Amino acid sequence: EGVIRLPTHEEADDSMAAFLDEWSLPGCVGAVDGTKIRSRCPARMLRQAYYDKDGNYSFNLHALCDDTRRFLACSIGWPGAANDSVTWENTREYQDIRRPVGDGGRRGGWMPAGSFLVTDTHYKLAPFQMKPWPQNHLVGHVDSAKKVEFNRVVTGSRRVIERAFGTLKSQFRQLDLPSEYSIDEKIVDAWACSILHNLIIDYNVGIDAQIEDDIKEYLRACERRGDDDDDADDSSDDGESDAELLAQGVATRDNLTDLLWANAQQRQQQQQ
Repeated sequence: EGVIRLPTHEEADDSMAAFLDEWSLPGCVGAVDGTKIRSRCPARMLRQAYYDKDGNYSFNLHALCDDTRRFLACSIGWPGAANDSVTWENTREYQDIRRPVGDGGRRGGWMPAGSFLVTDTHYKLAPFQMKPWPQNHLVGHVDSAKKVEFNRVVTGSRRVIERAFGTLKSQFRQLDLPSEYSIDEKIVDAWACSILHNLIIDYNVGIDAQIEDDIKEYLRACERRGDDDDDADDSSDDGESDAELLAQGVATRDNLTDLLWANAQQRQQQQQ
């Protein structure tokens, strides 16, 4: 059994219950995002592909994690200039969960019926992945307040993947430093560190205070950087199936927005 693996049905159900308990977000079973791993300047013909928006040569470490920060799937090695959403859509895990739900009622063989992953605004909306509302929906609309509440809950729950990356890079600092190793060697290193990250969680190894401080600084850096790119284009030229996924995603987000707003109103009334 692999160290980085998709969850069992019971583990997926437990993770969904944890997101509900922590963030009052029903249906969330995990979070996806990517981070950059710095590497040596590649051969001249590849330099542009690996030159990221921060001005470094890097490659992508894209991951799916559960509520405990444990990596359930990783894709490591896409060039640093690649968008996180593109990296994700080229993984086997994404291709599996985007297919119609089978007889077992679980997308990809593991996601409970009606569940979803949380992402940032750079990903496409679909019934199995929820992203925040765009900024232009948050002011000047009759339903802006409920969309703000949706974004608060989804963005908060998505922080688990940022904490996972913060933990990984704080424990294995070479991942975030300039390297003299080749890209292929650094990819092997990133895989090894990701496996060790999971083993540390599995064996409940404590994290010292310095690493906790480093994780907090990593999260502050994520906040400062924010979603500085435009929202992902939810339109698609990949055929009718993607158009159907988008329509289902819109309906799912609308319904979830109404539900989270109703729950927030109920909590407010109970506190009065």
